[in-house]
Parts: sequence; structure tokens; C-alpha cells
Amino acid sequence: MSLSHPTSRHCSTSFLFAEKKGVFSRRDTADSLAPKLAVFVSVFPSLFLLFLRYRTISFLPLLRPRFSPPFPCSFSPVLSFSVCPVVLPRVLKMYASYDVEAGLPASYEMNEKVAREIRFAFVRKVYGIISFQLAVTFAVSVLFTAHHATRQWVQTNGDSLLLLGGLSGIAVLLAMTCNPGITRRYPHNYFLLFFFTLCESVCVGAVCTFYDPAVVLQALLATTVIVAGLTLFAFQTDYDFTSWLGAASFFFWGVFALGLLRVLFWRAVWFQIVACVLFAGVYGVYILIDMHLLIKRGRISFDEDDYIFAALCLYVDIVGLFLELLRLLAILGGSEGRD
Repeated sequence: MSLSHPTSRHCSTSFLFAEKKGVFSRRDTADSLAPKLAVFVSVFPSLFLLFLRYRTISFLPLLRPRFSPPFPCSFSPVLSFSVCPVVLPRVLKMYASYDVEAGLPASYEMNEKVAREIRFAFVRKVYGIISFQLAVTFAVSVLFTAHHATRQWVQTNGDSLLLLGGLSGIAVLLAMTCNPGITRRYPHNYFLLFFFTLCESVCVGAVCTFYDPAVVLQALLATTVIVAGLTLFAFQTDYDFTSWLGAASFFFWGVFALGLLRVLFWRAVWFQIVACVLFAGVYGVYILIDMHLLIKRGRISFDEDDYIFAALCLYVDIVGLFLELLRLLAILGGSEGRD
């Protein structure tokens, strides 16, 4: 279920051009492809990850090679699992120490503790990978927006840069879709993840150059607060948000259709605001779902071998939320969409 993926659809088309400020005017960007290429950065990665979530969680565990011991095994109807003569004494010893009051073997508590520690190590690993991805995206965005020469070059070549970065990122997701097992194959999974992160960072940085740096900073702070709040909520609540996955996927397709109308045809201010709020809400729900898949709170969860895939899903959700908040703040601030 863990399949999730934000592009230049968030490019501003109504900033007044002032070379000192490094901002485009409507006249300079009205005919630009940048606003229409935004789907490559935010929507299409999410669509690929939507499919990958189901495929990875549903099918990959079934494709794993099963353990075949080099010695004969027998089935124990009492213990209800295959028992090898070599390990049978250990199994009997485990069940010999039985906690009558708890109704469980004495080693059950220890096994639960080990499983919990393994899961927490998996969560720490995924958050470490996400932190690296977000650091790369932040560094590229700062370079594109703070360095005047780089900012001007990106604004001049924004269409081709976004197209190249978006298509390259989608190519990586397509490779993962066709061969989901590659996300578990070291070191290929790290190379693919780094390449996708670099492509996405270039696209996000290019989008940020079309906005006022103050608005970008506001969107960054808002995203940080929202993600931190959702993280604390996901770790404390016992509600199973993974049950929302089907409804969220269905709702995403409707919002995706609104997004296409927003980018290609209908640019009324109220419609832009509604679309941004809906997209941000969907990304927020997906962040909650992916966090519950990560910490194993529901009936389904990410496998410990899916650390790359889990990091990819959360990263795309966070970037998508940031870009939607960026566009929303720009519209509310009067710097975009006043048609």
C-alpha cells in the first residue's frame, strides 16, 4: 500500500517583474510551459506511488523465497508449525516455561520486546533517509533562490529544467513500478532514491524561484509545523488510519481532475484556493497513512525491507504538501492568480 510520490504547476504567473527582486511578470510567464509542467513534480509521482503502495505491500511479501532447511522437517499438530529435529528441543524448552496466569510462553514478552526494537530501528532508518532527502531539497532550493545569477538562469531556462527533472523522476518511479523488488536491492535502491531526490529537488528549487522568498519561507515553516503535528498525532493515536487508504486513493483521483482543470483551463481565484486546500488535505491524509504504515499501527504496514519505499512515499507527500501551501499562500497574499 505504500506507494506514494510535485512540480512546476506551482509556478507564479502574476508576479511583477523587477530585475532587482528577481520576480517574473504575467507578461513574461503567461506563455511559459512552467505552470503546465507542474504535474510532473507533484501529481504524477503521487499517482505512481499510489499504485506502488498496493503492489509493494500486497505482492512483494508473497514473492520472497521461503526458507528451506538442509535437514528434514516434520509438522507438529500440537505446536501448529513445522518443527525440525535440530530445533525441537529448543521449542519444547520454550513451552516448558509457561506463564499460566498470562496464558503465554515466558519468552513471549522478550520476543515482543525484540520485535519492537527492530521496528523502532526501522523507523529511525526511514526518518534518517527522509532527513537526508529534505536536506538535499532545501540546499538546492536555497541555491536557486538565494544566488542571483543562478536564480536568473533558472527563471530563463525554467521550462526545460522542469521538463528534464520531472521526466527523469518519473522514469525512476516507472522503473520501481515495473520492478518493485529493486527497492529492496542494495545498493541499487540507494542510487535510485538519490537520483529521484536530486530530480525532485531541482524541480522544487526551480518552482521556488518564481515566488517571493518570504512566501517560500512561510510555506516552509507551515509545512514543518504541520508535519511535526501529524507525526506526534500518528505516534500517539491508536486509530488505524491505514483503513482510509482506499478512500484516500479514490478521493485523490477526483482532486487530480480538479488539478488538471486548475493548471490547463480554469484559473479563477476561488477555484485555485479550493484546489490547493483539497490537495493539501489529501497530502496530509497520506502523511498520516504512511506514518501508520511505518510504525505498524494498523492491520497492514511497511515491511522492514521497504525502508527505501517508505522514505520515498513520505518524502513525496511532504514535498507535495509544501508546494500546495506555497501556491495557496501566494494566492492569498495577492501575488498569484488574480485573473
